[in-house]
Amino acid sequence: AARWAWRRPALGGGRRGASEALEPVFHKVCPGDPGHWEHFAVLLDRRDGLEQAHFTYSDTPVRDENGDVAGLFGVCQEITERAHLERQRQAEQQRQRRQFGRAPGVIIVMRGPEHTVEFVNNAHRRLFGSHDWTGRTIREAFPSLADRGFFKKLDAVYRTGETFEARGVEARYRTSLGSPEETRYLDFIYAPLVDEHGQVPGIFCEGFDVTDSRPAQQALVASQAQRRRRDLTPMGAGPASRGPARDRSVIAQLPAGAGVAAEI
Repeated sequence: AARWAWRRPALGGGRRGASEALEPVFHKVCPGDPGHWEHFAVLLDRRDGLEQAHFTYSDTPVRDENGDVAGLFGVCQEITERAHLERQRQAEQQRQRRQFGRAPGVIIVMRGPEHTVEFVNNAHRRLFGSHDWTGRTIREAFPSLADRGFFKKLDAVYRTGETFEARGVEARYRTSLGSPEETRYLDFIYAPLVDEHGQVPGIFCEGFDVTDSRPAQQALVASQAQRRRRDLTPMGAGPASRGPARDRSVIAQLPAGAGVAAEI
């Protein structure tokens, strides 16, 4: 970090010769108020020509024995490289968001332990009516999903950094107050966003509405169950040996959740 001290006689000349970008510094500090600026941009003439440099910059007025401002003490640190990397990161994020916006599946990005909504794509808005969710916590934006396990899973992913996947989950919700309850079946994933320090600042969720394929899945499960019952029936057994009691025992041996929506 660079440090300097200017005496009062130098303030006038320094001000006339400074870039216009320095005007807010002098306007604030010369009357006697300390100032601090983040990402303070100044055009500097360097070896390769003019370059916009970025600084964190602080100035404190220095007073004489009468309490008048006699000069100022300044501290700055150049952060030009960091500013360039941040611009690149933002440009990449905007590119990704444009791609996400056109994606066929529903996408939502949440930040922080309260899962504040940062982004929803067009498919998400159509399915959940999430046009005004940005900037709100997920619990505020989607209260009709409270007490159904979804938010607890979000909390767990944020806390542990472990991905959660679900298939064929039943979701009952209202897109707005007073609207009729809708029931949809979803495949989705909650994936932690991990920063350069290995911390989890947020969660990425992508999902697909599989409601329309539900009848076909149920028919397939029923067909598989019937085939298993047939395979487990001893050859030559008559109708009496294949009564309701035997059917119930076979169904109990089927995989948990077969033909039933998974529970979160």
